[in-house]
Amino acid sequence: MTQGVSYGNLVNVPAVKPNVPGIQIIPGNSVNSVLYIRVSGILPDGTTLAPLGQLLLRMPQGGPFLDELAPGAITAIKTWIEEGALNN
Repeated sequence: MTQGVSYGNLVNVPAVKPNVPGIQIIPGNSVNSVLYIRVSGILPDGTTLAPLGQLLLRMPQGGPFLDELAPGAITAIKTWIEEGALNN
């Protein structure tokens, strides 16, 4: 990702993969942001992706997943989105 370009490619932009439709990052709404769904594996209704979905849809694809690689990173992403996904 390129500084100054990445933000514009993610915030309020439709997801490009049809498997998880929606907006990549919705400021103030992590639950419905595709990025959060893909890194956490938690769907908007609070359920988790099925095992096959975990392998195909979670990031990084195929695992190990972010919660294993960097504990606390998913919480930081969620907090950033909930606080408005500021470009800072």
